[in-house]
Amino acid sequence: MCVSFGVMLPVGNPPNAIVFSYGHLQISDMVKAGFGVNLIGVAVVMLAITTWGVPLFNLTEFPAWAVAGNVTSSL
Repeated sequence: MCVSFGVMLPVGNPPNAIVFSYGHLQISDMVKAGFGVNLIGVAVVMLAITTWGVPLFNLTEFPAWAVAGNVTSSL
């Protein structure tokens, strides 16, 4: 999801490339406008992970399927 916040550069998404191809914008203009959007996007994703991540994905418990056992001692 964070990858979709690539709005600072012309190669970030196709609409940016189209707008940049007209030649009226410089890369520095796009970086100035996109930096705030990226900060807001990262803040929203971090807030969502810390608030919704725990109840939705049960992040407080270690899953039973992820327990690493010693495979060599069973021979």
